[in-house]
Amino acid sequence: MPDLSGHVVFCEDIRSELGDQVSYIGVYPRNRGTFEVDDDGDIVLSRFALACYLAMPVEFKGESPSLTITQIDKNKREKQIASEILPEIPDRSEREVVTAMLHFQFQGVLAKPSDIIVVDLSVAGETARIGSFRFAPKKPSAGSSKPDETNP
Repeated sequence: MPDLSGHVVFCEDIRSELGDQVSYIGVYPRNRGTFEVDDDGDIVLSRFALACYLAMPVEFKGESPSLTITQIDKNKREKQIASEILPEIPDRSEREVVTAMLHFQFQGVLAKPSDIIVVDLSVAGETARIGSFRFAPKKPSAGSSKPDETNP
């Protein structure tokens, strides 16, 4: 079977604009974000968005592709956080691939440092990982430290 492909833009927000334009706000350029860690050891994001661009060969015509977004922790435990089944791939014999675009927007994302978000595209028993994102703790800047509360 031919290869599935795609890519994902990870960002803070996606906005629909006039004239069929889309704006990506706060794009994470290396599929990795560094974030402040709270007192419980968590990373809390008020907003997190994914723009998924898919390319599916026309040989999959009549099949319904699915997209799955999964969060994986450091112990390799997986938690599905979103999925979408798309309409059947149409017969476009004049083309080599059929393309699609999906946007996902989440509010109140909770993650641990080293958690990973992966995006998988599946059609007719074939699966391709089209994107992954790693949460990383922000390193303290040089010379900064928490105040010593025992010695005011």
